[in-house]
Amino acid sequence: MEVKELFLLMGRNLESVESIPAGNVFGIGGIEENIIKTATLSSTEFCPVFNAMTSGSSPIVRVAVEAENPLEMSQLVEGLKILNASDPSVQVLIQETGERVIVASGELHLERCLKDLKESFARVEFRVSPPIVAFRETVTNDPSLRIKPNQIGVKTPNKMVNIKISAIPIPENIRVFLEKNNDIIRKIFVEESSKLVGDTDAASFRENITKEFEAAGSNWAKELDYIWAFGPRRVGSNILLNHIPNYSQNAEVWKPITYKMSSDYNPKNRKNKLKQNEDENKEENNESQIISSEESNVKEVIEPVSEEERLELLKQIENSVFVGFQAATAFGPLCEEPMSGVCFVVEDISFLKSNQMEKYSHHGPLGGQIISAVKQACRQSFLEKSCRLLEPVYTCDVQVTSDAMGKVYGVLGRRRAKILNEVMKENSLVIIEALLPAVESFGLSEELLKSTSGAASTQLLFNGFEVLDQDPFFVATTEEELEDIGSNLGGEAPNIAKLYINNIRRR
Repeated sequence: MEVKELFLLMGRNLESVESIPAGNVFGIGGIEENIIKTATLSSTEFCPVFNAMTSGSSPIVRVAVEAENPLEMSQLVEGLKILNASDPSVQVLIQETGERVIVASGELHLERCLKDLKESFARVEFRVSPPIVAFRETVTNDPSLRIKPNQIGVKTPNKMVNIKISAIPIPENIRVFLEKNNDIIRKIFVEESSKLVGDTDAASFRENITKEFEAAGSNWAKELDYIWAFGPRRVGSNILLNHIPNYSQNAEVWKPITYKMSSDYNPKNRKNKLKQNEDENKEENNESQIISSEESNVKEVIEPVSEEERLELLKQIENSVFVGFQAATAFGPLCEEPMSGVCFVVEDISFLKSNQMEKYSHHGPLGGQIISAVKQACRQSFLEKSCRLLEPVYTCDVQVTSDAMGKVYGVLGRRRAKILNEVMKENSLVIIEALLPAVESFGLSEELLKSTSGAASTQLLFNGFEVLDQDPFFVATTEEELEDIGSNLGGEAPNIAKLYINNIRRR
């Protein structure tokens, strides 16, 4: 990589210079094609990598953009690339439908990104869709709404593999811990950095996650060594547990995910072993094709596999189970939003074998069938629990005079805000602290200014996700329920969770 230019930041201007002394913030030209957001530049390969820049808020507000003139679409695409590289808090995505989406941290951040895209980066006219807020899907332990058995059994299309999975909610402290430690989880389990093995990061992560599991109760403390995977994208706040009989306890092939936190784990040995297994499977597949042609006229006999064969098959299909779990947690069954705070437990996986069936291979059609079956079992077990939406919330600070407090409370009440605190300041000023759902935050500043004649000012800060405690599938049936919430759910007392889900599905 060649550095072509150096710039000294002088206010709004950039001054080209030949060299920069240490201790200055400066600009580098000529490397924009090789770096997306952050990178570590060094003259030696042995320089340690600096941590990536982190933002205090996660991007949650999305809009789709499209050039008004189709001939200018290429200019818009280049402008989006520059926007993605220039702002560490923004994300530019391409959805399955082909739409180009900008994900920002809030209404003001989104407004600024669109202005920069139009005036500086793309310099073309484009259309913007209405803002879309990202939700999460989760489950709760509410026995009053669903009393069905939670364990779901799903068979593969060839009826040879039966997978049983159940879903349970993850305690709040564990969910929050996993969300805050996404970066270290990615380094240990996704990047598989050998520099982290046995180092302070991996050791401290194991110590902290052990404390969180112990704080969640005795039942969760013993589940730490049964963790099979995190999701979605292998770093999320969902967990896959292995409760398969005689596999997690006694089988030598079982390696829990916490094994990667120990000094015995070496990712290089694992990759060499996987390559060796692939070579062996190719040889076995070639032999099985020769044998199958000779046994094509034999009568079909279906029978269970032996215990030794079952353990070997479980070892082979591990990756297919992982992929099915990742696919299920990335797109939930309610409105195709990612799951959060859900623990899926693999209760059992049983196999049948046929004398006319080719040898089990996790690389062939059976692997795809297992992925589909695991995804279906996870989604069905999720729906058997009490489903909930997790909505993003802001910490809203409103500074207003004491005369206009009533109008501020009226505006916040209509937007489902929760008042946390009220502090009196000098000159008859009051600061109101509240939690405001992000989906209700659009146009808040304008409405407060109009209601109070300019006497109120607001400040919003992202504060994570909170459970919207309303069952989207709830229907009032008894007289007491009808009296409590009204007979017309779409009128006097709307089911807000169902309205949000329907709005997301219409997109």
